[in-house]
Amino acid sequence: MRILVTNISVSGRSGTELVTAEVALRLQGAGDTVAVYTPLKGPTAQVLTPRGIVVADRIRDLEGFDPHLIHGQHNAPFLVARAAFARAPAVWSCHDYRSHWDRPPPPGSAQLFIAHSAETAERIRREGGIGEDRIRMLPNAADLGNVVAPAVPPAARSVLIVGKGDQAGALPDLAHVLRAQGFAVTCVGRGIGPVVSNLPEVMAAHAVVVSSDRTALEAMAAGCAVVCADARGLAGLVTPENFHTLRRRNFGGAALARPLDPAAVVAEIAAIDPATQAALRRVAMPEIGLDLYMDRLRAIHAEAIALAGSPAPGDAMRGAETLEAMLASPRPGGFGPEATRRMQAEHATRLARAEREAARLALRLRLATLKPGERLHINDWHRGPGAALLGAGWTRAEEGRVAMAGGATIDLTEAFAQRRLAAVTLQLAPTGAAGAARLEVLDGARPIASVTAEAGIAAIELPGAALLAAGAKSVLLRAVEGSGRGWTLMEAALLTDAPA
Repeated sequence: MRILVTNISVSGRSGTELVTAEVALRLQGAGDTVAVYTPLKGPTAQVLTPRGIVVADRIRDLEGFDPHLIHGQHNAPFLVARAAFARAPAVWSCHDYRSHWDRPPPPGSAQLFIAHSAETAERIRREGGIGEDRIRMLPNAADLGNVVAPAVPPAARSVLIVGKGDQAGALPDLAHVLRAQGFAVTCVGRGIGPVVSNLPEVMAAHAVVVSSDRTALEAMAAGCAVVCADARGLAGLVTPENFHTLRRRNFGGAALARPLDPAAVVAEIAAIDPATQAALRRVAMPEIGLDLYMDRLRAIHAEAIALAGSPAPGDAMRGAETLEAMLASPRPGGFGPEATRRMQAEHATRLARAEREAARLALRLRLATLKPGERLHINDWHRGPGAALLGAGWTRAEEGRVAMAGGATIDLTEAFAQRRLAAVTLQLAPTGAAGAARLEVLDGARPIASVTAEAGIAAIELPGAALLAAGAKSVLLRAVEGSGRGWTLMEAALLTDAPA
């Protein structure tokens, strides 16, 4: 079966990025053909591609993949995939009950919706308008196969603090307090320490882990006592009594109801009891393994395929509106910083090309309607036909004008295209250093004129016949006098000749 997985990023080691990698690898290992669509790919994608998993950051790169199922995570990339493969059945997973990217897509965009916590299930119902019969609970899991017991058991007073996101909150204060009380403390993760690729191994070298969400599960799988907490707040020590309650809340989010008070965390660590932790492992281990998670996920996939039908009327437009809102939102700003910058650069390039074409057509039209001997005066270089005469080296100035520093080109391609110009006259005003101001005009490397500013204006006349005979497409204006001097292009006059 061909399965397409979507995620907003496959670059770092966030929870959804790791889930994407694990699910893709497990599906591929079971015999499925897997591709991943993400607007932002990086090091994590490089783990997948050697295993034969295509990771595409342009949907057109997946043309011809024709998935039997779309496994969606995050709304914007999922809706792009749905638009490209509208006939494929789909499931969509909500991983966060507050994230912009986890706002549910339209009801008809997927056959089933997967919630990873009680809060995300409620979000799917409330914000997505999805009925209970189409929501499937699938709590997160840990890959028990990644756990390697250390050769020497960890010291009882060793604590690992795992940071998440860019906000450290009170975690640095917690580390300071614990060290002051004689604990050996290691800090990893964004905001408080290095990002590590072998987190289960690092966890297994500590007796206690302070973390939340999916990493809390990984810590339990590594045999650590877990204090469920992060920069957002504190839930407390995980015990057999509260395990299922915390698991329904994904060991995070609304469960972190208490402030992250270092003294409260120290009290939770002091309450650790070896017998209770052994009982917790007996309760947790049968439930949190990735093998069981994948079995449940495959069952959901099979159910979605069996439910496949035509999209509901209007769902395509609602999906487009949701995607539009994602792209237009100032927070977090499109598909992420790098992809946003890329899209903005591509948009700027397309816009500049369109503006250039509009200026070229405007100049052609104006020249075609001039009578013999009539002049076309241009003094606005920001809009209209003037931009068609500007080559490289010009920057915008005030009042519709443009300026150059050391040199800039005048593009004559369109001006001479109709072979009607007798001459082009340019007027430039010097700026900057005092003293003589002189401009040199070159056709390639060949000087064709040298002009000195008089009464604050340098007037350059470019003879049409001579330049046409030389096959000139542009001329270079170069300042040759005055250190640091610049020039402002004030006006141009294009004088027509009789038609050839």
